[in-house]
Amino acid sequence: MIDQVRSRSGMSHSELAQRVDLSENYLFSRLRGDAPYNTNDLDRIAHAFGMEPTELLLLILGTGADGSRVLQLRGDTLGTRLRLLQSSVSAFDENELVKSLQNVDPEFTVTKWQWLQNSADSIAVSEQILNAIADYFEVTHVYLVDPGDAAITEQVEAELEFKRTLQQRGANGISARSMGSIPPALLREISETLRSLED
Repeated sequence: MIDQVRSRSGMSHSELAQRVDLSENYLFSRLRGDAPYNTNDLDRIAHAFGMEPTELLLLILGTGADGSRVLQLRGDTLGTRLRLLQSSVSAFDENELVKSLQNVDPEFTVTKWQWLQNSADSIAVSEQILNAIADYFEVTHVYLVDPGDAAITEQVEAELEFKRTLQQRGANGISARSMGSIPPALLREISETLRSLED
Protein backbone atom coordinates (compact mmCIF):
# COMPACT_ATOMS: atom_id res chain seq x y z
CA MET A 1 0.00 0.00 0.00
CA ILE A 2 2.82 2.44 0.78
CA ASP A 3 4.22 1.97 -2.70
CA GLN A 4 0.78 2.74 -4.16
CA VAL A 5 0.63 5.96 -2.12
CA ARG A 6 4.13 6.82 -3.35
CA SER A 7 3.15 6.16 -6.95
CA ARG A 8 -0.06 8.21 -6.74
CA SER A 9 1.82 11.09 -5.19
CA GLY A 10 4.13 11.20 -8.22
CA MET A 11 7.18 10.61 -6.05
CA SER A 12 9.94 8.29 -7.27
CA HIS A 13 11.46 5.61 -5.03
CA SER A 14 14.64 7.69 -4.84
CA GLU A 15 12.73 10.81 -3.83
CA LEU A 16 10.88 8.94 -1.10
CA ALA A 17 14.11 7.43 0.25
CA GLN A 18 15.71 10.87 0.26
CA ARG A 19 12.73 12.55 1.95
CA VAL A 20 12.59 9.94 4.71
CA ASP A 21 16.37 9.85 5.10
CA LEU A 22 16.64 6.10 4.50
CA SER A 23 18.84 4.21 2.08
CA GLU A 24 17.11 2.98 -1.05
CA ASN A 25 18.05 -0.62 -0.17
CA TYR A 26 16.48 -0.28 3.28
CA LEU A 27 13.32 1.25 1.81
CA PHE A 28 13.07 -1.30 -1.04
CA SER A 29 13.33 -4.21 1.39
CA ARG A 30 10.29 -2.84 3.25
CA LEU A 31 8.33 -1.99 0.13
CA ARG A 32 8.85 -5.58 -1.13
CA GLY A 33 7.78 -6.98 2.24
CA ASP A 34 11.18 -8.57 2.92
CA ALA A 35 11.48 -6.68 6.23
CA PRO A 36 8.91 -4.97 8.48
CA TYR A 37 8.54 -1.23 8.94
CA ASN A 38 9.22 0.15 12.40
CA THR A 39 7.28 3.05 13.93
CA ASN A 40 10.00 5.55 13.03
CA ASP A 41 9.83 4.42 9.37
CA LEU A 42 6.05 4.88 9.29
CA ASP A 43 6.29 8.29 10.94
CA ARG A 44 8.87 9.50 8.41
CA ILE A 45 6.99 8.04 5.45
CA ALA A 46 3.68 9.54 6.55
CA HIS A 47 5.21 13.00 6.88
CA ALA A 48 6.89 12.63 3.48
CA PHE A 49 3.39 12.15 2.02
CA GLY A 50 2.06 15.13 3.98
CA MET A 51 -0.12 13.07 6.31
CA GLU A 52 -0.15 12.03 9.93
CA PRO A 53 1.06 8.52 10.83
CA THR A 54 -2.45 7.53 11.91
CA GLU A 55 -3.77 8.49 8.46
CA LEU A 56 -1.13 6.32 6.82
CA LEU A 57 -1.98 3.41 9.10
CA LEU A 58 -5.69 3.75 8.36
CA LEU A 59 -4.85 3.82 4.68
CA ILE A 60 -2.72 0.69 5.02
CA LEU A 61 -5.50 -1.04 6.93
CA GLY A 62 -8.00 0.19 4.35
CA THR A 63 -10.67 1.26 6.81
CA GLY A 64 -11.35 4.27 8.94
CA ALA A 65 -12.25 4.37 12.61
CA ASP A 66 -15.92 4.28 11.57
CA GLY A 67 -15.38 1.11 9.51
CA SER A 68 -15.68 2.89 6.17
CA ARG A 69 -13.17 2.48 3.41
CA VAL A 70 -10.30 4.96 3.46
CA LEU A 71 -9.26 6.36 0.10
CA GLN A 72 -5.91 7.88 -0.73
CA LEU A 73 -6.43 10.85 -3.06
CA ARG A 74 -4.42 13.72 -4.46
CA GLY A 75 -5.16 16.66 -2.21
CA ASP A 76 -4.95 19.22 -5.00
CA THR A 77 -7.51 17.35 -7.15
CA LEU A 78 -9.91 16.83 -4.26
CA GLY A 79 -9.49 20.44 -3.12
CA THR A 80 -10.25 21.79 -6.59
CA ARG A 81 -13.44 19.71 -6.75
CA LEU A 82 -14.56 20.74 -3.27
CA ARG A 83 -14.01 24.42 -4.05
CA LEU A 84 -15.94 23.99 -7.30
CA LEU A 85 -18.82 22.36 -5.42
CA GLN A 86 -18.78 25.12 -2.82
CA SER A 87 -18.90 27.81 -5.52
CA SER A 88 -22.00 26.15 -7.01
CA VAL A 89 -24.09 27.09 -3.96
CA SER A 90 -25.22 30.71 -4.11
CA ALA A 91 -25.41 31.26 -0.34
CA PHE A 92 -22.95 28.64 0.88
CA ASP A 93 -22.84 28.24 4.67
CA GLU A 94 -19.73 26.39 5.83
CA ASN A 95 -21.22 25.78 9.27
CA GLU A 96 -24.34 24.21 7.78
CA LEU A 97 -22.19 21.82 5.73
CA VAL A 98 -20.09 20.89 8.77
CA LYS A 99 -23.24 20.28 10.85
CA SER A 100 -24.53 17.97 8.11
CA LEU A 101 -21.20 16.09 7.95
CA GLN A 102 -21.14 15.68 11.72
CA ASN A 103 -24.02 13.21 11.28
CA VAL A 104 -21.42 10.95 9.64
CA ASP A 105 -18.35 12.01 11.63
CA PRO A 106 -19.16 13.80 14.91
CA GLU A 107 -15.59 15.16 15.03
CA PHE A 108 -15.76 16.83 11.60
CA THR A 109 -14.95 20.55 11.90
CA VAL A 110 -14.65 23.68 9.78
CA THR A 111 -10.89 23.26 10.06
CA LYS A 112 -11.13 19.74 8.59
CA TRP A 113 -13.29 21.10 5.72
CA GLN A 114 -10.75 23.82 4.99
CA TRP A 115 -7.91 21.28 5.15
CA LEU A 116 -9.69 19.04 2.62
CA GLN A 117 -10.07 22.02 0.29
CA ASN A 118 -6.51 23.26 0.58
CA SER A 119 -4.28 20.21 0.99
CA ALA A 120 -1.73 19.93 -1.81
CA ASP A 121 -0.37 16.59 -0.63
CA SER A 122 -1.70 13.09 -0.93
CA ILE A 123 -4.42 12.61 1.69
CA ALA A 124 -6.32 9.72 3.26
CA VAL A 125 -10.02 10.41 3.63
CA SER A 126 -13.04 8.34 4.59
CA GLU A 127 -15.23 7.30 1.68
CA GLN A 128 -18.22 7.85 3.95
CA ILE A 129 -17.32 11.55 4.40
CA LEU A 130 -16.81 11.98 0.64
CA ASN A 131 -20.20 10.39 -0.01
CA ALA A 132 -21.82 12.72 2.54
CA ILE A 133 -20.17 15.74 0.87
CA ALA A 134 -21.42 14.58 -2.54
CA ASP A 135 -24.93 14.14 -1.12
CA TYR A 136 -24.85 17.61 0.41
CA PHE A 137 -23.94 19.17 -2.95
CA GLU A 138 -26.30 16.80 -4.83
CA VAL A 139 -23.70 15.22 -7.11
CA THR A 140 -22.85 11.59 -7.73
CA HIS A 141 -20.47 10.02 -5.21
CA VAL A 142 -18.19 8.91 -8.03
CA TYR A 143 -17.17 12.54 -8.64
CA LEU A 144 -15.32 12.62 -5.31
CA VAL A 145 -14.39 8.98 -4.67
CA ASP A 146 -13.09 8.17 -8.17
CA PRO A 147 -11.45 11.31 -9.60
CA GLY A 148 -10.08 9.27 -12.50
CA ASP A 149 -13.53 8.78 -14.04
CA ALA A 150 -13.27 11.36 -16.84
CA ALA A 151 -16.86 10.96 -18.08
CA ILE A 152 -18.35 11.58 -14.63
CA THR A 153 -15.99 14.51 -14.05
CA GLU A 154 -17.00 16.11 -17.36
CA GLN A 155 -20.72 15.57 -16.68
CA VAL A 156 -20.68 16.91 -13.11
CA GLU A 157 -18.53 19.93 -13.95
CA ALA A 158 -20.74 20.82 -16.93
CA GLU A 159 -23.81 20.55 -14.66
CA LEU A 160 -22.14 22.77 -12.05
CA GLU A 161 -21.23 25.35 -14.71
CA PHE A 162 -24.83 25.33 -15.94
CA LYS A 163 -26.15 25.68 -12.39
CA ARG A 164 -23.83 28.66 -11.69
CA THR A 165 -24.88 30.30 -14.95
CA LEU A 166 -28.56 29.93 -14.05
CA GLN A 167 -27.90 31.37 -10.59
CA GLN A 168 -26.11 34.35 -12.15
CA ARG A 169 -29.20 34.90 -14.27
CA GLY A 170 -31.44 34.79 -11.16
CA ALA A 171 -32.63 31.17 -11.22
CA ASN A 172 -31.87 29.68 -7.82
CA GLY A 173 -32.74 26.30 -6.36
CA ILE A 174 -31.59 24.27 -9.36
CA SER A 175 -30.33 20.80 -8.48
CA ALA A 176 -27.57 19.28 -10.57
CA ARG A 177 -29.35 15.94 -10.31
CA SER A 178 -32.53 17.44 -11.79
CA MET A 179 -30.78 17.95 -15.12
CA GLY A 180 -30.96 14.26 -15.91
CA SER A 181 -28.69 13.04 -18.65
CA ILE A 182 -28.13 16.17 -20.70
CA PRO A 183 -24.77 15.71 -22.44
CA PRO A 184 -21.95 17.89 -21.02
CA ALA A 185 -21.27 19.58 -24.37
CA LEU A 186 -24.91 20.68 -24.62
CA LEU A 187 -24.92 21.97 -21.03
CA ARG A 188 -21.80 24.01 -21.73
CA GLU A 189 -23.31 25.36 -24.95
CA ILE A 190 -26.50 26.39 -23.14
CA SER A 191 -24.42 27.98 -20.36
CA GLU A 192 -22.41 29.96 -22.91
CA THR A 193 -25.59 31.11 -24.66
CA LEU A 194 -27.15 32.23 -21.37
CA ARG A 195 -24.00 34.15 -20.42
CA SER A 196 -23.98 35.91 -23.78
CA LEU A 197 -27.56 37.18 -23.43
CA GLU A 198 -27.90 40.79 -22.38
CA ASP A 199 -29.97 41.63 -19.30
